[in-house]
Amino acid sequence: MSKLQLIIKYFVGLICLFCITASFGFSPQKTPQQNEPLVCIKAMEKALADQHEQERNQPVYAIVGAKLFTGKEIINNHALLIKGSIIENVLPEKDIPPQIKRINFTNHLIAPGYIDLHINGCGGVNFNDHPSEKILKHIHTSCLRKGTTTFIPTLISSSDQIIFQGISAVKDFKKSNKFTIPGLHLEGPWLTTTAKKGIHNEADIRPYSAQLHKKITEENAVIAKITVAPEQVPDGLIRDLTTAGILVSVGHSSATAEKTKQAFKEGARFVTHLFNGMSGITARNPGVITPVLSNTDGNLYASIIADGFHLSWDNFMLAKKNLPESLVLITDGTAASASSISSFWFAGQTIYVDNNKCTSDKGVLSGSALTMEQAVKNVIRHTTLPAPEVLKMATLYPARAIGAANMIGSLATGHLANAVILDSEYNVNATMEMGRVQLYHSPQRQKLTQTKSTLPAPDFMVVPDKQAMGDYVADYIVAKINAFTPTKEKPFLVLGLSTGSTPLPVYNKLIELYKKGKVSFKNVVTFNMDEYAGLPASHPQSYHYFMHKNLFNHIDIPRDNVFILDGMADDQEKECAQFEMKIRKMGGIDLFLGGIGSNGHIAFNEPGSDFNSVTRVVNLTSNTIKDNARFFKGDTTQVPTKALSIGIGTYLNSEEVIIMASGKNKAEAIQKAFQQPATEQLPASALQKHSKAFFICDIDSAENSISSL
Repeated sequence: MSKLQLIIKYFVGLICLFCITASFGFSPQKTPQQNEPLVCIKAMEKALADQHEQERNQPVYAIVGAKLFTGKEIINNHALLIKGSIIENVLPEKDIPPQIKRINFTNHLIAPGYIDLHINGCGGVNFNDHPSEKILKHIHTSCLRKGTTTFIPTLISSSDQIIFQGISAVKDFKKSNKFTIPGLHLEGPWLTTTAKKGIHNEADIRPYSAQLHKKITEENAVIAKITVAPEQVPDGLIRDLTTAGILVSVGHSSATAEKTKQAFKEGARFVTHLFNGMSGITARNPGVITPVLSNTDGNLYASIIADGFHLSWDNFMLAKKNLPESLVLITDGTAASASSISSFWFAGQTIYVDNNKCTSDKGVLSGSALTMEQAVKNVIRHTTLPAPEVLKMATLYPARAIGAANMIGSLATGHLANAVILDSEYNVNATMEMGRVQLYHSPQRQKLTQTKSTLPAPDFMVVPDKQAMGDYVADYIVAKINAFTPTKEKPFLVLGLSTGSTPLPVYNKLIELYKKGKVSFKNVVTFNMDEYAGLPASHPQSYHYFMHKNLFNHIDIPRDNVFILDGMADDQEKECAQFEMKIRKMGGIDLFLGGIGSNGHIAFNEPGSDFNSVTRVVNLTSNTIKDNARFFKGDTTQVPTKALSIGIGTYLNSEEVIIMASGKNKAEAIQKAFQQPATEQLPASALQKHSKAFFICDIDSAENSISSL
């Protein structure tokens, strides 16, 4: 059957359903309206306005070459103009001003970033286990790899203590990222204790509490949504929570149809994972499902889990035909999502993962191993729905459900620059979050990040220019410093630093943030990765001179905490060995900030360097000497021919690595290091073997990597 025939079949089905439901007294759902913005969404709107004002002078760049799904339709030959973190315009490619730099995504489809309104965990962790900012950051980066740029973390029925920890975690996360998480979803604790409770621990499901009710209402700037069983809460509760600006959802309920209708009249505007955890349709008791499918208000939204386990595809299509513009894809994802784990702890018991199906030892479905990427692909594969309609279920409709469709869910002027870049099979090749493009194209890295417990970083991030790169990296470093807690065993955070023109914007921003009181370097130790042999520390081109002039003289780092190789050492090999030993005594490098040469060198590890090499004396190639002559008035004879440099093995033994690149002369080396097999002839390619390393590049240096996707 052709795609056209499938589409015709879908619309004929809608007409038939209209006739059938009308004969039973049902009417098709009115065209859904965007729900009233939640209190937490209103806070996002204000933050977006402030962001727009702060970014008035940011450079504009264009994304071209791809088909665009705007949230309503697919258009060709159009471009996205991005300014900072916001979409400046959507316009025909022929109308782009010639001076604007472009990122070309030929043969791709760009859609708004996916929105997941119900996720318990991802990438090997669950939020319920240890509600914290760290866990949310892990879920965030894991979700990004699968196209999700906005998500609402979920706490299933929990103690008050865990709920309060979850509220604090979301608050902490939103201090540095106001747009990724609109708010928290409390799935419980006021649910049924019947079989419809699902995997929820019965000990954590409890009667209504006025004290908890008061706390939830007070935290309406943090709590976006709460799932309740209408039969388990007093009359008026749903109305009170709705009035407080919190989205109330019906779920895990054995309610009658009448009780469910009453909940909708009181203001409940959402249904949690339709068909699952709710009373079903019987001849004399319609339960929860019938009032949902027959609702005609036009402002009721329902979520659904499209993993092939939670419901049949026939029931999926039944729901879609009755809620044509208000059925929302969710994952109900757990630690198993975007992970290769075979079991995990959830709701007080071990959950087993078998062929992507998550169940308890009693066979109870326990969340899912789904990602939004896979949910979209599943629906396209198993139903007759056109791809644009499926994409709406992951973008526009969830945005409307929470009242955020003027910020997210569409590619439109003034919206957040969040997008997912898809290949012809709807695989996620890249995401754009807040105007920063992140590529995911390294099978070796993906394998590592799925099998290790480290936080998965993007393989590759693209920003407009060197200043945007410097701002991002400086903010990243400051966040890492501020999150560090000194202990007796580890009193210092250890940074590996580089020199040259590329990191200068980073150091300038670090100085600025230090002077504003945003960071202190008193508990930081630094190791510079290299130094020219034969240059004294006082030489203007020595890396001692560079680092003190451009960073150390302007911050509060203790001078005893600064380690730079001595290029004038009598015994340079001994100097290198002692330097390597100092790094090991400090527990290794926590974060290495490096650059890349046009020949692919990192630090001064030239082509042919052993991937296991450590700090040593190296000979500089003619290519490197030529590149660095710009620092010696263009005179290659003044550039030293040897250097002391940390080894590639030293890089690989660090906890985390960021490689910065700028300029067209780096484009070929970056592309090979990122996309081609690792080889000692291209030292930077060794970082494919590191589970927590990524490249951050400007548009010029990223050009080859993007065009070859």
